[in-house]
Amino acid sequence: MLSNFDFADTADQKPSFTVDFYGYEQCEPSHHFGPAIRTHFIIHFIRSGKGIFISKGKTYSLSAGEGFLIVPGDSTYYRADDKDPWEYYWMAFSGSDAEIILNKLGLSINQPILRFDIAAVEYIRSSYELPPSPGRDLLYTANAFHLFASVAETMGYADSVPQSDQYVSMAVRFIHTNYSHNITVENIARYAGISRSHLFRIFKQFTGVSVQHYLLEYRLKIASRLLQSTSLSINEISLSCGFTDPNYFSRSFKKFYSVPPHQYRNEMFITQA
Repeated sequence: MLSNFDFADTADQKPSFTVDFYGYEQCEPSHHFGPAIRTHFIIHFIRSGKGIFISKGKTYSLSAGEGFLIVPGDSTYYRADDKDPWEYYWMAFSGSDAEIILNKLGLSINQPILRFDIAAVEYIRSSYELPPSPGRDLLYTANAFHLFASVAETMGYADSVPQSDQYVSMAVRFIHTNYSHNITVENIARYAGISRSHLFRIFKQFTGVSVQHYLLEYRLKIASRLLQSTSLSINEISLSCGFTDPNYFSRSFKKFYSVPPHQYRNEMFITQA
């Protein structure tokens, strides 16, 4: 039993983090926006000047090198200073990984204020000025992570903020993306940002199986699809699914499906015919 983390068709998976747009404004004195809600996560990075940000009844006075997070659905208000109005860039983003990243940075609806290296706004400036191109979305994402890294270097990066199910989701996503490589539980734990023993404990708690067992089953599931839908040799399928030893692949496949790979392919061919 694999609980909610069952085998998904990786071709149908959507990006787990997406930059929706970048923006820039040199505000006029007392320029303001809100109270209003937004549908994206938005971070404003203040390059110069001053202003206030209001969220959840709290007022924050902010200046260059600071920023504020707007969470989807939260009504916020912000206003530039009367005498020294702020200049800021902003980045709007979404996706299942967005909240995980923010949590690890210590940012949330209750803690929306951040600090960053002022030079990092160049990543937004360069993104904001990018002309349309086939690779623009990739550059958007790369620059977003440079910005997050700047925040992490300034504020620290929390190793234990995400909930256990988020760690497990990260581990499962890593397996789905890297099953064809010679990955280990240590690789998976490192990606999730936790120890191997911690991952072992929570993974079994949420999925009902160990990390090793899940990885093996996922590889075998992919192998079964390839046996049904391609003319690749057994050895090619074995290597494509991350098995470096074809004999171990055949033994594991037979144990899981009760028949060896070649027989499985023949029986599926007859069934489909």
